[in-house]
Amino acid sequence: MSVIAARRQREHASNERELAIDGDIDIPTYLYQDLSTTYPVLATVGAVGDRLDGLKRRIERAMAEA
Repeated sequence: MSVIAARRQREHASNERELAIDGDIDIPTYLYQDLSTTYPVLATVGAVGDRLDGLKRRIERAMAEA
């Protein structure tokens, strides 16, 4: 997970209690309940970070073999 995504995850966790509707369900869960992830933007940032890490490793490997 990228540094940005990890930081956002910590921020979400600390704010989750404050974002509850009637103490029952938090706002992100309510808004994104039809999606497979509670925080779609955060999930996307993490996925892009993972892809960039993989690309960086492939480039470094190709450069080392050249």
